[in-house]
Parts: sequence; C-alpha cells; structure tokens
Amino acid sequence: DLPPSLVWRTVVNEMYGTYMVGTFHNSGQYRNLNGSAIFWEIDEKLDVREGKIMQFNPETAHRVKDNGSINWVGNIGLDGKKNYVRDNTQREHCLFGLHILATSCDKVDKVYVVESQKTAIAMRIDSILAERRRCRDTQSFEPPIFLATGGCAMLRKDLLAPLSGFCVEVIPDSGKATEHWREAVAGMPNVVVNDCMERLRMSGARMRT
Repeated sequence: DLPPSLVWRTVVNEMYGTYMVGTFHNSGQYRNLNGSAIFWEIDEKLDVREGKIMQFNPETAHRVKDNGSINWVGNIGLDGKKNYVRDNTQREHCLFGLHILATSCDKVDKVYVVESQKTAIAMRIDSILAERRRCRDTQSFEPPIFLATGGCAMLRKDLLAPLSGFCVEVIPDSGKATEHWREAVAGMPNVVVNDCMERLRMSGARMRT
C-alpha cells in the first residue's frame, strides 16, 4: 500500500486534472496574478466559456482577498496568446466542473452543486479517500460529481438547465445563502436544497453559548 501522504497527493493531482484547473502567467500588466489558479468554466459540450483567475495563499490555502486578486481570462487573456475566450464565445457562464458530465453522465444519476470551486474539488477528493478507507479498492468506484456556481449570487435556473436529467442536490454555504438558494431553485422538480452547512453553523452556535 502507498503511504497516506502519497495517496493524498496522488488523488489531489488527479482531481486538478479532472477539473482542468490551470495556472495563470502574464508578463505584463497582470503579472501580480502570476501563479494564481484558473478555474476554467467548460460546459457539457467541452466548450470553454470562461476562466476565473483567483489568488490563494500557498501557506494557508485561503483565497487572497486583496484588491485585484480575482479576474477573468475573458477580460485580460493569457500572455502572448489570442484571447479566444473573449473573441470566440459569448462568455456565458456555466457551472464549474460541468465538463465532467461529458464522460460520466451514463454512470451517475445525481449531481451536487456547491458555491466555491475549491469546495467542489475538496468534496470529490474526500469522497474518494473515504471510499478508499472503507474498501481500499476504488477501481470500480465512480465518485460523486460536485459542481460549483462560483458564488452565492451565481445560482440561477438557467445555470442548472444542463442538469435537467439528473437528481440535483444544491448545498449552499450557511447564512443568507440558504434562503437565497431555496428561492433560486423554487419550482425545479429535480432539485433539492441540502441545508447541512446551515444546520452545522447553528449547532456550533448553540455549543458556543
């Protein structure tokens, strides 16, 4: 058996490939973003819609919240290359990770939607590691698909339209997001809201008091 640390690194590398996360480089005006992650928005037809550029602190893994730490490939392009995102598409957003359905749609019937791209990747990694702890043989295991809206306000019915053939469970962050997402998916028969994050927050608040 591989040591746990190597298993973890291997799974993480695989998931960054699965979600096609890139790295930003620009020698000009936006070089302050060099090394940032690019969370590509690629739809179920494998068309690139956009790429969200986000800086993270390598020591804490938390997002850098300084002014200018977030941008879009469609706005600034990539160093020395034509801005095909801006020039060749309408730049309509889609769910992060949606392209995974192109190869997995016949293997799953349920899809989960969370807010942040980092959470979607982490949840899929956790599901794989949990399955490995249970049985160690994960060759035939199809991990659940976690997609991300990219933010609380980004959830809309048109964004969920490609998931009409799946059972969809949306998992908002705690606080106002829960009510907002309930309203956003109202009337969609294949979508349910999982308020586990809100319940976890309320449970923690009761324990502190």
